[in-house]
Amino acid sequence: MRCLSGLARAGFRRLCVQNWHYENAAYLWEACDLTSARHPDVRMLIVENPFPAMNKAQLANIFPKGFPGWDVEHASIIETSLHVRHQPDLVRREKIADDEAERHPPWDVVPAPPQFIPKSGVLWHPTEATEEIGSAVLRMCADHLAQALRTEFAL
Repeated sequence: MRCLSGLARAGFRRLCVQNWHYENAAYLWEACDLTSARHPDVRMLIVENPFPAMNKAQLANIFPKGFPGWDVEHASIIETSLHVRHQPDLVRREKIADDEAERHPPWDVVPAPPQFIPKSGVLWHPTEATEEIGSAVLRMCADHLAQALRTEFAL
């Protein structure tokens, strides 16, 4: 909240906050809500999900072996593909391992049962990552963000 309030005090009247990690969405909402209470003249756009809605063809392009669900995408195909696209020298492919949890139901439990977290920490199949997937996802996310900015801030 301090950063958003600081931007508002500096004169910014349109702010965009983009989430990339689903678990952080509530914190972004709280920061924007508190900032809005202090600076009612500031309009804030919260992009909770960086990914646009994808049709079957787009999902098939990114997940050629089938879409496993967003819940297992952490550090998997998309995120690894983005790193391969932007910083290939930092991706140590020889250390990438596919794995999956014994169970991954469509709900969360806190604390997470051991069956929800594979020993490797890898939730799906990052070996399927490619530079092409990274480029496609980056373009889709950039277009999604641009559309939100144009729509809400009349750009």
